[in-house]
Amino acid sequence: MNDPTPLYHRLDDPKRLIGLPLDEFALLLLPLIAGFLCHAALIGLLVGGGLVIGMRWLKRGRGAAWLLQALY
Repeated sequence: MNDPTPLYHRLDDPKRLIGLPLDEFALLLLPLIAGFLCHAALIGLLVGGGLVIGMRWLKRGRGAAWLLQALY
């Protein structure tokens, strides 16, 4: 409780799981689960990684809200 090194974050920072924002984590997790179900986990991981890289390329520092508005 008396931690000498506080972790600072802003209120508008996205929630993260394993270092990834939730939208990128979902893009990585869904193909990975499908790959496990089809006994091709490596392919699922590669497809998920490609989707995450594509999502980051589309966002390019503008955030998920911009991408959501562009898709709308």
